[in-house]
Amino acid sequence: MRRIGRRVRLGFMVNKTQRKSSYEKQKKSMLNMLNELSILCGVEAGAILYSRFEEGPVVWPSVEDMEESIGRFLEKRFEKLGTQLLNLKRVNRETEMGLAMYQILQGYQLNNSLSFIDLNDLGWVINTYLAEIDNKVKVEAIINNSSIILASSALAPTQ
Repeated sequence: MRRIGRRVRLGFMVNKTQRKSSYEKQKKSMLNMLNELSILCGVEAGAILYSRFEEGPVVWPSVEDMEESIGRFLEKRFEKLGTQLLNLKRVNRETEMGLAMYQILQGYQLNNSLSFIDLNDLGWVINTYLAEIDNKVKVEAIINNSSIILASSALAPTQ
């Protein structure tokens, strides 16, 4: 941290009254900057300060506002994690059913261990793979037709 014209030396202040005075100035400055940041940028900001100079923690803007902010943050975080978990479960299930499909295609017996839900999911995976294959075949047919048309137009006599 710099001040105009002189440097501030960082280190523990032995003098308790100087330390308390510096703490109060720095606290006021920091809370002022947080307030400005919150207003200028339209963001939620908060601070919790613990000090030997005060009985309890200093909470800015207020305990209730901090509890609300933290609650909203945690709610959004849990929602995001829940969505990620569902996506991972879906990908895992698709992979599991894809593996079962390939094992069946290779002639492995699955010991009748597939439930109705497993068979339903396996059918969905098979249909998905078939749709992907169908799309690739259509794209290749279009590419082949385009190259035939281009080749034949290049061979056509010019008038």
